[in-house]
Amino acid sequence: MTRRGVTLLELLVVLLVLGTVASVAGLSLPRVGDDRARRISPEVAARGARHDAVTTGARVTRFVVAGDSGVAVSATPDGRVMMAAFQPAARRVATAPMAAP
Repeated sequence: MTRRGVTLLELLVVLLVLGTVASVAGLSLPRVGDDRARRISPEVAARGARHDAVTTGARVTRFVVAGDSGVAVSATPDGRVMMAAFQPAARRVATAPMAAP
């Protein structure tokens, strides 16, 4: 006579393996609000902002912050891109807008 089903030990082993896989996967994901997951260069932000502005037909502004300095990238629906450096702590623009390539 053959027995059907699984033993408690087999079930515990499977749960242990699944728990280990889930914990390793969870540790490899970036944390919510983690700046390392969102670090991009101003050039990449400018390309993305320009694409979004031309696609949606609305002005798009993105802020790229790295330490004590940052860049505000603003794109218009006609494809123009302006960049301005600012200090994140003061939220104050430090230079005049420059045209991006």
